[in-house]
Amino acid sequence: MIFIKPHLIVVKMAEAAYKGGIYVRSEQDQDTGSEDPYLREILDVVFHHKEEGASAAVYETSKPTGLMNLQYFLGNVLENPKSDSRVKKGNKENTSGRIGPSEVVFDFRSNGGSGIVAVESHRLEVTSCSNFSTIRANCCVFKGKWVYEVMLGSEGMMQIGWCTINCKFFHEEGVGDTVDSYAFDGNRVRKWNKTTQRYGESWTTGDIISCAIDCDEGTVTFYRNGKNMGKAFTNINLGPGYAYFPAVSLAASENLRANFGATPLRYPVEGYRPLQDPPTDDIAKAWYLLDYMENLLPYVNSGDQFPEDTLLKTGDTSLGHHPSKSCTTLLVAAHLFDQLAPLLKNAYIVEQCLIKFLLRINSHVKEEQSLICNMFDLMWSLMQDFEIKGCMESLSVSLLSLYRFSPALPDFKYHGEGKLERH
Repeated sequence: MIFIKPHLIVVKMAEAAYKGGIYVRSEQDQDTGSEDPYLREILDVVFHHKEEGASAAVYETSKPTGLMNLQYFLGNVLENPKSDSRVKKGNKENTSGRIGPSEVVFDFRSNGGSGIVAVESHRLEVTSCSNFSTIRANCCVFKGKWVYEVMLGSEGMMQIGWCTINCKFFHEEGVGDTVDSYAFDGNRVRKWNKTTQRYGESWTTGDIISCAIDCDEGTVTFYRNGKNMGKAFTNINLGPGYAYFPAVSLAASENLRANFGATPLRYPVEGYRPLQDPPTDDIAKAWYLLDYMENLLPYVNSGDQFPEDTLLKTGDTSLGHHPSKSCTTLLVAAHLFDQLAPLLKNAYIVEQCLIKFLLRINSHVKEEQSLICNMFDLMWSLMQDFEIKGCMESLSVSLLSLYRFSPALPDFKYHGEGKLERH
C-alpha cells in the first residue's frame, strides 16, 4: 500500500496550478511571488529572524522569497538547528557506562524475572498477575550517574530499584531480597538489600518515584515526587562484573508505569542522566517549526482582504486574478507540516514541545484561544491518519499524566507551570 502525505498533495497541486497558468505571471514573479498580494507579507512575518548580528545577516540571505524555495530554506535551517541560540545545546556527554539498546523498555523475555507480568504494547507499563512478579529493563549501567522514574498506578506492595544480572528472583523473593539488588517499598516504608530497614515516606497512587544510582560513588537514592528521601544505600558493589539494571517487583494486581527517558522526566535529578537519551536534534527542529507555526496561525481563517497598498499600486480589485489568503496560508503550512508531522509522532516531542507550545499560544489573552483551534484544524487537514493518531494518543497520555494529581486551579492551568517552560 502506498501512503501519500496530505501536505505534499496540497503543495504539489497548488504549485502545479501556479505553474499551469491559473495565475499568469512572469519568470521573476515565480521566484518572488509578486503575483500573490499576501505571500510576501506572510513569508516576512512567519520567517522573521529575531536575532541580530552576523547570524541574522546569514539568515536573511537565505530567507525564502517564494514557495519555490521555501522547502530548500527549511532544509537548510533544520540541517543544523543548534546553531541558533534559541535552542539549548545538545548533551554531548560520553555515553560510556551504559550497556543496552538506545530505546529502554522492560525486557519480558529475560530470565532475570519471575512470576507472571502483563506488559502493555510500549513495554513501559506492567501489572502483576501472580503473587510476587519481577521484571527488569533491557539495559544496565556500570559507570556514571543514572536515574529513572516510575509512576504508581496503585499503592500496594512493590519493591522498586536496581539489580545485577546474577540476581535470581522467585515468587517470594524480589528486588532487594538478594545480595546485589537494592529496592524501596513505600507501602511498607522500608528499604531492602537482603535485610530491611525503615526508610523514606509512604507512597500513594500517582506518586512519581525516582530511582537514582551513582556508579562512581556507589550510592542509591530514592525521591518521592522530587523530594530527596536521603541515601538509601552506600558502598554498593562496583567493578568488573557489576552492572545494574532497573528492576521492579510487584504483588498481585499492583501496577506501575516506568519512564526511562522516552518522555521528559517529571522530576529531573541534577547531575543524573536518564537511561534513554532525549532526541536533542529533533527537539531543536520541532521548536524551530513551532515558532514558525506560531507566526503563521493568526493568518488561518483571517479572511481575504487585500493589502491596501497592493490595491493602490495595481488598481486591480478583481479577486479572481489572485490566490486567496487562505490558499497562501495553507501552502506555507503544508511546507511546515512536511517537516513537523513526522516529529509529532514522537511522544517525547509531544510532551517537551507541543504541549508547551499549546500552553504558550493560549497564555496571553482569552481571544488567542482561537490559535489552538487553528493549530488543530491544520493538524487534521495536513497530517496522515497514522500521524495524527500517534500524536493524539501521546498528547492524551501526557496531559492525563501531567494533570492527574495536580490541583485544579480556577484557570485550569497546570500547577507549577514553570516546569513546562521551554528549555
